Amino acid sequence: MSNHIDTDRFSAALRERAIDVPNRRLRITQFAGSQQEQDLSEPANCNGLGRVRHFRRSTPRGWPNNPLPIDPACHALGLSSDAELRALVFQSAACNWRCWYCFVDYALLSADPAHSVWIAADELLELYLKEPTRPMMIDLTGGQPDLTPEWVPWMMEAVTRAGLIESIYLWSDDNLSNDYFWRYLDLERWSRFSVQRNRVG
Repeated sequence: MSNHIDTDRFSAALRERAIDVPNRRLRITQFAGSQQEQDLSEPANCNGLGRVRHFRRSTPRGWPNNPLPIDPACHALGLSSDAELRALVFQSAACNWRCWYCFVDYALLSADPAHSVWIAADELLELYLKEPTRPMMIDLTGGQPDLTPEWVPWMMEAVTRAGLIESIYLWSDDNLSNDYFWRYLDLERWSRFSVQRNRVG
């Protein structure tokens, strides 16, 4: 007999553990000592909170090539559209699903303080800017970023304040398992998604 996740209840519990709205902080995965750290093709960076991801256009045989996020990112940044694009990833420490094929070990999906830290968007951007060979794209991933939909607009605001909106491309995607984008973001933040340069979510 299989165990089914009560997505609504589990999502609410994880959101409570994964975001501190008054202080604009989130729980971000700390890769050090995790099973996922052993799978990284390059060492973790940004004090252990970041990793490099390689987006590749080519896919397994029988599948169409994947232009996302390579084409929109290269277009926005004025780069040639290559077959591969590097991004610096920050990973949400919570996810409301437990997919069998997920490459993230379950210990990194429950907003566990032993495997994550509280940090603000401005602090994440500071860590990114300290990297000597940083990619031009930041990928806000998970976990499930949509449990904390404030994260993307907070990062947009941080990048804008730093005067870097023309030189950094923000990317995020999620598993479309809840309505938190509409439930927790107001009209002003919705509007930012439609007018902000160099972002796709």
